[in-house]
Amino acid sequence: MLSNSRNGRSSHDHLRLCEQVSRLEFEYERLKKDASIYHNLHEQLQLSSCYKLVTIFCSAHKQTPLPP
Repeated sequence: MLSNSRNGRSSHDHLRLCEQVSRLEFEYERLKKDASIYHNLHEQLQLSSCYKLVTIFCSAHKQTPLPP
């Protein structure tokens, strides 16, 4: 009787772990897609003229000392 209890619990634990692995694999794939989208948008932003203008402005602003 004790071995049946262990086998039942073991199979339940195995099923639970398989479900967790499936969820983690799904989440991993979703995060890979999100990262790819983010990187593409970031590259497009860096190529935009507005972004370049803002970086030039910020760079120039950092080089000028603040008045006392």
